[in-house]
Amino acid sequence: MNIQEHLRSLMQQAAKDFDTSASKDPSVVSEEDGTLRSLDLDEALANQKVKRELLWNELHQIEENQRALRANHVFGGAAASDRKRLLMLLYEEQELSREREKQEKDIPTVPVADDKTIPDLQFKERLQRSVEEMTQLISFLKEQLTDAKAAHQRELEITDESQQVQEAITGKITELERDGIRSTVIRNRDKLVKARQQYQFIMDNLMDFLDDYYPPHLVDRADLTDDGPQNLCQMKFILEDLMNRAVLDPSNPYIELQDGAYWSPYIETLVKGNIAERHPGNSRRLKLVDFRIY
Repeated sequence: MNIQEHLRSLMQQAAKDFDTSASKDPSVVSEEDGTLRSLDLDEALANQKVKRELLWNELHQIEENQRALRANHVFGGAAASDRKRLLMLLYEEQELSREREKQEKDIPTVPVADDKTIPDLQFKERLQRSVEEMTQLISFLKEQLTDAKAAHQRELEITDESQQVQEAITGKITELERDGIRSTVIRNRDKLVKARQQYQFIMDNLMDFLDDYYPPHLVDRADLTDDGPQNLCQMKFILEDLMNRAVLDPSNPYIELQDGAYWSPYIETLVKGNIAERHPGNSRRLKLVDFRIY
């Protein structure tokens, strides 16, 4: 579009805007003289003035640009410089294209293997991978076999022990069937009676021995003059307390020695004779030595 056409279009646009504003202007009766007058007339005129000024400024700017373009065309300023740069870029592009074609020709051609070589290589690779997997599988199976052999050996040992226990139980059952259950019960009852009788005999002898060699003695109190039973320390009662405690409460077999309730020489006799022993953390606690034979 040249300068004349652009000016013509600007003038047409200004006239069209004015007609549009005039056609939309409402008619209102004036309150002063009763004539038809637009209340927005002053504002419309002011807007038209502003638009005219903008159009004239744009027109002057276009004229200035046109003069500048003519000056550059006459004296060969920016246009000549851009043309020279464009020619240089085109020349560089041609040189780069020739260099690229030359390098493409100099690239050595890699021979392509035939169709049979690639499948053979792929088959060898799969075969090698299969061999490695099979080797790992063999190692795993060997470990499993070793564990299975050990478990089998343990089962054989358990089976032998079970057979021995079964033979012993079978022999016992055979013996019971031969002798009869009633005779076995009677025999066991007789053994129990004999054991109780022997226990009572031993305890009676023990009491007689303690009464003869360890008679009752006054407890450790210097102010005592009364030798009544409440002030006497008897060895047999100390032993009885120790045995009862060991049987009734094996987890805590200690008895507590109260001041004024025992005679120290009797306690020391039991300790030195390895019949009783003191608590490692509290010397006032005493227990019976474990005489059981395992």
